[in-house]
Amino acid sequence: MKSNLIIVRYGEIGLKAEYTRKQFENILIKNIKSSLKRENISSNIKQTRGRIYVHTDQIKTACNILKKIFGIISVSPVVHTISD
Repeated sequence: MKSNLIIVRYGEIGLKAEYTRKQFENILIKNIKSSLKRENISSNIKQTRGRIYVHTDQIKTACNILKKIFGIISVSPVVHTISD
């Protein structure tokens, strides 16, 4: 099964107050989008509290780029499945 999803985890941002956390999450997502766009990687980004999900077909390249963005603690390529 081919992976087309990356889970992005961030650190200290999650400890901030609600309003401040939202601002920092938005800045981080903006940085993710611009970094991927700069390398011509198409992506779709979704967010939940504590995690950001990046859908792309260029997993290896995207992971290498994401690891270098300030504020990101870890990235994990995953396979999105549907439960029975």
